[in-house]
Amino acid sequence: MKNFIISSLGSLVVAGAASAAFTGVALNEYVVGDKCVADIYMTFDGTNGLADVLLNIYNVQFSLTTHDGNNAIPLLIHSNLVPGPSWSPQFVTPGMENMDTFVTIGGAAGFNNSTQADPNWGGAGFNQAGIPALAGWFNSNPPNLQGQSSFVDISNLFGNKTYQGAATFVMRLVALASDLAANPVSISFSGSLTYNQGLGTAPIQPNFSFQNNLWAIPAPGALTLLALAGLAAGRRRRA
Repeated sequence: MKNFIISSLGSLVVAGAASAAFTGVALNEYVVGDKCVADIYMTFDGTNGLADVLLNIYNVQFSLTTHDGNNAIPLLIHSNLVPGPSWSPQFVTPGMENMDTFVTIGGAAGFNNSTQADPNWGGAGFNQAGIPALAGWFNSNPPNLQGQSSFVDISNLFGNKTYQGAATFVMRLVALASDLAANPVSISFSGSLTYNQGLGTAPIQPNFSFQNNLWAIPAPGALTLLALAGLAAGRRRRA
């Protein structure tokens, strides 16, 4: 196995030589009103990355933890068309796409998104507060190429560029900025993925592991500045 370090993201990617086109996990952070948003991408190399098509993510281990060791999953905001929390991209309330936590294999949130939960979510499927151990999600209609990578140019919460290149959008996390000021959050996200380079091409299945701090707000006074910067930060998003 060969290890690749994405130093600016604090992520470790473990992949075989045959999967060299997959390069890691990238995090885009921005502000919408009083909410902080984090978009997570799977990234691919610049040589042929735009041909790569993500098919599924599986065997996921996902956690959010406050710096005092508590579970931060309850801080996430879900703006769904169904009661209770849901990670489904189909159940995002129209017009609330930037204010809802969900997972996806590329594409935009809405009824036309073909992302589905795999059996490891259990009977509740996407409609639960957290992501169960070893769960995953997949594009249920691969011919639509919904998971094909595109060029993204993304930054952290303070506008510092974190990644530029080919990537596929896989998750959005949303929380109130006021909650995060008192509860700095760390993310741990690992598992495996399958991608190819279009219909009829061989699947490639690397592993990934990503750890980072989310929405690092230095002081409560910074919240006002973040709110003012929200529109500008939102324009930088590529999802």
